[in-house]
Amino acid sequence: MMDFTSLTFLFLFLPLLVGIYLLVQERFRPALLLVASLLFLAWGSSSALFAFAFLIGGNFIFGQWIEKSPVSKSRLTLGVIFNLALLIFYKVFTTYKPIWFVTAFERVLPDAVEKSILELVYPIGLSYIALQMISYLVDVARGTVSGEKNFLHFAFYVTLFPKIPTGPITAYRSIRENLSAPAPALSDVADGLRRFAIGLIKKTLIADGLAKIANPAFNLPSPNFSPQIAWLALLAFTLQIYYDFSGFTDMAIGLGRVFGFTFPENFNQPFTAKSVGEFWRRWHMSLSAWFREYVFYPLERRRIPLFGQQLNILIVFAFTGLWHGLTPTFLVWGLIHGLALALESTAFGRWLKSAWRPAQFVYTFSIVAFSWIFFRSPSLTFSLQFIQRLAGDTANITPLPFSVTRPLPFIDPTTWIALAVAILLQTPLASLLTSWWARLSGRFPRFGIFSRPLTDVFLLALFWSAIAVLVSGGFAPGIYDKF
Repeated sequence: MMDFTSLTFLFLFLPLLVGIYLLVQERFRPALLLVASLLFLAWGSSSALFAFAFLIGGNFIFGQWIEKSPVSKSRLTLGVIFNLALLIFYKVFTTYKPIWFVTAFERVLPDAVEKSILELVYPIGLSYIALQMISYLVDVARGTVSGEKNFLHFAFYVTLFPKIPTGPITAYRSIRENLSAPAPALSDVADGLRRFAIGLIKKTLIADGLAKIANPAFNLPSPNFSPQIAWLALLAFTLQIYYDFSGFTDMAIGLGRVFGFTFPENFNQPFTAKSVGEFWRRWHMSLSAWFREYVFYPLERRRIPLFGQQLNILIVFAFTGLWHGLTPTFLVWGLIHGLALALESTAFGRWLKSAWRPAQFVYTFSIVAFSWIFFRSPSLTFSLQFIQRLAGDTANITPLPFSVTRPLPFIDPTTWIALAVAILLQTPLASLLTSWWARLSGRFPRFGIFSRPLTDVFLLALFWSAIAVLVSGGFAPGIYDKF
């Protein structure tokens, strides 16, 4: 699959596609985007097309079958199982490659077929698409949408490339409505490209700068470094994952706008949250909305009397963790958030709302940052050892060659700048400056005339700085790409 930050995408695929898209007649645009999306998926490896073809064909049939008898729970159940089975197969097979599974292939398949199956990689975006397919089938069963009768329209919804790599998770009805909407105005195209540029800048200049601290620390076999490095690595990763993920989301939303589609927002300053519950209303909002609508609310309708809501919260976040990966570390990460939200649904939550505001921020940030240890660590053993380092443990630290730890413990100035900017943008000062700039533009029209070109020049300079980083080989793969 192609990457939004690859030079091929930025200087060949995207310019050609946008140019042709704006020139062709409106009735040909969906077909053009479908072909482009299939090319995007197949680029570098065609194995992803198999999984997506299976999803498209299976869910297209299930959607029409369920619509014929929407009260039949067995049809919907089979459709949900179909999507979960495909998702679990790829997660288990690409993560563990179980011996019994490999042996079974060796016995029944020709060598060429066996080799191609054993070389399967996890299709980027499969986790997002599987959830979208489940919500589509549930909505058809509820009668809130009709089963799609046009196979090409359905394939278009599934494969629309801007939302494939990292979401946001987008409802079928919103894409279907946009298919018949007028072509985007040039102002929408320009705004979309600006949003894309902002995302690329966040990913390349900030997130990848922070990756120079976090990745060397977490990629070691064990946390063989000082407590100071451990704290620095944890702070770096906590900020890196936000700028990385929100950067890709900005790129996706921007591309959607370029082609006339409105994707849901996924982030709203999550580090300003005053509780873990509020954090999840600001972080990966399309995922939390999906689990709330299709898992939590159905569980709540069958809530048991004693601690039922708390149990349902834990179930939802256990599934949220396992959605990221079928490993103990992701499960623990999900349960940490689930326990925090379960606690906040009790009297503690009512007390927290009236607590001193700085204490609310410290509580929330501490829980969120602590959970990232398990999210990023390769194993539970590494996670526990990392926590010991945070607590000040310096035992069994052995010197490692610089070739192993680079660039740690030596951090270049650009990385410190990325860390400083990342922190600054999460403070109230950033919001104050943004609102002050907007008020100034509104109060003085002449200033507003010049502010947009000045902003665009500044954005363009940062964009080309990001391109320079990509050309120099400073790119780090997206964290949420693997989901």
